[in-house]
Amino acid sequence: MIEAAAHGADAILLIAAILDVAQMRGFRELAARYGMAALAEVHDDQELDAALESGAEIVGVNNRNLHTFQVSLDTSLRLVERMPAGW
Repeated sequence: MIEAAAHGADAILLIAAILDVAQMRGFRELAARYGMAALAEVHDDQELDAALESGAEIVGVNNRNLHTFQVSLDTSLRLVERMPAGW
């Protein structure tokens, strides 16, 4: 993370499929200390719940299933209904 900040990165990517709530929160808070945003990438309901619980303010939906590599726009359509109001 320090290297990213030193190279002028504006943001980091947090992949919810491989991070738990505490890890996402920790990385997000660390990024903020270095003046960077954190984008939480989610693909399903559980990952969205974890990202929101971690305090994520920027959430991106990956329509590609990381296990099967199938792509479905229905993923975004389903998850957008669960996003907090105003997002």
